[in-house]
Amino acid sequence: MAGPGLSTTVDFDNADSTTGDATVKRHQMDHDTSHAILNKIDKDAAPADGQVLTWASGSNVYLPATLPSALNPASYVSKTGDSTINGSLTTNGQVGARGGLYIGGGAGSVPRSPFGVVIDINGSTLDGTGLVDKVGQQTNVKFTGNFSGEAGFGAADPGFVWLANDFQTTGTAAGDCTGLTDLTVRLIEAHAMAPGINLNVLQALQVEAHLEPSATGGHIANLYGISIIAPRNGGTIDNAYGLHIDSPTTATNNYSIFVTGSAESVFYGPITLINRLAVKSSADGDVVAQFRGRGGQTANIVEILHDGYGQPAARFSNLGVFVQSYPMAPADSSLVNNECSMWIDGTSGAMKVWFKGRDNGGTIRTASVALA
Repeated sequence: MAGPGLSTTVDFDNADSTTGDATVKRHQMDHDTSHAILNKIDKDAAPADGQVLTWASGSNVYLPATLPSALNPASYVSKTGDSTINGSLTTNGQVGARGGLYIGGGAGSVPRSPFGVVIDINGSTLDGTGLVDKVGQQTNVKFTGNFSGEAGFGAADPGFVWLANDFQTTGTAAGDCTGLTDLTVRLIEAHAMAPGINLNVLQALQVEAHLEPSATGGHIANLYGISIIAPRNGGTIDNAYGLHIDSPTTATNNYSIFVTGSAESVFYGPITLINRLAVKSSADGDVVAQFRGRGGQTANIVEILHDGYGQPAARFSNLGVFVQSYPMAPADSSLVNNECSMWIDGTSGAMKVWFKGRDNGGTIRTASVALA
């Protein structure tokens, strides 16, 4: 208990103020008196509801071995002031932090990760709940009530809510973060390390968004599995990517993006491919590629362009009709056996369509058709 010169308060609401009894009511004492009285308290007897023990300094406090089932431990024992734990803290129940939980960091014994959570789940000792999945760390947040009441505090309705907000910033002083090359908000990794492990799926992130059956009559205007917001730019950015994928190369089949299901994958906006577009059929009876114009289409459906030529060398018109406009003959070396190319001679009054091919013996053949 408290040392010499320090005071301790023992507040047992359901007792008389006597020093010869096992209970004490609102008695202020010095160290010697408190030690003598607390020795008379039966530490193994459950206290009555309403009994509260508070202390302001030092030493261990021993609680009764059995607490009443209706008694909230948080109201039974309280400690004011700061506490420092230099070792491990083990709890078999919940730890509540009503005022927030502050985790200090900085240079320490583990400078890479000054605060870490280690969770070890042993599958052989699980409780047999029958659930098909197990969760190492879970956060449940429930939003209830009518949020339109915010206006009563002079504020606009929130409009949107978040489960969690990972908010990372740098310092604002010149020189902050000097020496860094990359700044990432969250790193998500999945490592299979057991010899002989055999899994159907190994994934680092799964994202779900649902309008549940219980939401009868509910309506969602736009549902996103992932939404990527365009970045703000207060300086200069060389390359900005909404989604950056480092293409896999180590598997039997490697796909940067793999879309399953019968629904169409819609990309709304221009798509620029720096390398090449390869389209493969997933079944013998599937259409490999389809380009579809709208009912009132006026622009070309497909255009074939070349940087050295000022207009489309070939195109499929708004109606899907193939049109050729390239005006020069291809080099003989550009053709292999059994190939033929076409170009246009648009001379006024003597327009011709020219053909050049290489037969299967390797001989170049040319011909033209005059357009009247």
